[in-house]
Amino acid sequence: MAHVARQFARRASDAIASLASSSASRIASSYDEAMRANARYVVRDVDAARALPKQLLYTSLAKIPEIAASVARDARACQTLAANARAGELEVRTAFAWTAFACELYAWFCVGEIVGRGGKLTGY
Repeated sequence: MAHVARQFARRASDAIASLASSSASRIASSYDEAMRANARYVVRDVDAARALPKQLLYTSLAKIPEIAASVARDARACQTLAANARAGELEVRTAFAWTAFACELYAWFCVGEIVGRGGKLTGY
């Protein structure tokens, strides 16, 4: 019986070693393929690599004026929409679309509240 157990353990060990070596070679080949395909994105210069976080920050900050202009355009569009609604010139289709958007926004708020409370519906 002990002989059978040792033989089984040896076979299992050989199978695990074979599986591990084949998995390791597949992982290594996938890694090599990914690195070859994306070699242009690898920064080899240490100083350039250190500068990347600041580049990301200041690139994002450079977009602020464009975003502010977009917000101003959207605010003017909302003001025009509100003025048309007060004047009675609002189409039913537009009113329905904005009502549906408001309901969706409220629904996502409720989902966020539920997730924030650990996914429990009780405790409100």
